[in-house]
Amino acid sequence: MRHFCECVFADFLVGTAVTYTRPELEELLARPDRWALFAVIDQGTGTGVGFTAQSQHGNDGRNGSYKAVSPELSMTGLLTSQTNLGSAFDNGGNPTHGRVRFELRLSGTSPVANVKLYVTGRDRVP
Repeated sequence: MRHFCECVFADFLVGTAVTYTRPELEELLARPDRWALFAVIDQGTGTGVGFTAQSQHGNDGRNGSYKAVSPELSMTGLLTSQTNLGSAFDNGGNPTHGRVRFELRLSGTSPVANVKLYVTGRDRVP
């Protein structure tokens, strides 16, 4: 059963600094047993631009640990002249704490991009 389909980030990322999804979404993102990610990245500039989205979970709303060893969504070689699409999922193999956020990051030389990240949350199918 699908719990939600939500745009959890829609803004420009500038440089390689880490950005997080909004804190008010953390409890919503922790509700489902598993989720799917869908990224739309366009209006990019820079050289060798890449993008990663990695989940963090915790209980206090301030500190989080990575849910997976590597980013759930990793895109490399983004084209600055077109819209880039990427998708990934979490199969629910590791239990989730009460709050979840996504760490978003661009890589490359002087990267800038308009990023939209959508998350669909689902329960396990028996």
